[in-house]
Amino acid sequence: ASSAQRPVGGRLRTPPEQPAQPEQPAQPNQQKQKKTFRLGLNGDSIMFPRLAEHYRSVVEDLVMSLQALATSLQSAGLTATCYSCGDGRDGHGASFVADIGDGHMVRFLVSDFGISWVESRNGRELVKLEGAEAIQELQRMADLAQEGQVRTMQPLAQAA
Repeated sequence: ASSAQRPVGGRLRTPPEQPAQPEQPAQPNQQKQKKTFRLGLNGDSIMFPRLAEHYRSVVEDLVMSLQALATSLQSAGLTATCYSCGDGRDGHGASFVADIGDGHMVRFLVSDFGISWVESRNGRELVKLEGAEAIQELQRMADLAQEGQVRTMQPLAQAA
C-alpha cells in the first residue's frame, strides 16, 4: 500500500477526491504580501550586520543633531550641553542635557546600548522614554526651539 492508501479494516482507504478549483488570476491590490527574512544559517546572511550598521548610522545622526540642538538652545540663552564620546561613530554616543527653566531639565542619552529621554523637575524624575518615543520627544523639543518656545515646553508627565 502506498502512503496515500493504508489498510483499514481489511480494505484499502483512498483519500477523497478533491473537486478541482478553478484558478483565478490574482488581483495586485488583493494579494497579501509578507516581508520575509532569510536567515541563511549557512553564513551567507547579511541581515544582522546590516541592521547593526544602520543602528550605528542612526546613533551618528543623533549625535550630530544633539550637538546642533545644544548650540541652538545656547544661542537662545538656555543652558544646554552635549558631550559626545569619540567621533560619534564605532560604538560611541552622546549625552545631551538642557535646563529649560523653573527646575525643568531634560536629558537625552544615545549609544550603542540604547536611546533614552529623561525629564525631571527639581531633581525628581518625571518621565523616562526609550527608543522611538525618546526620539519623538527630542523632535518636540527641536520644534519648540525652532519656534523660540522651548521655555514654554510642558513636561511630558503634565502633557499626558
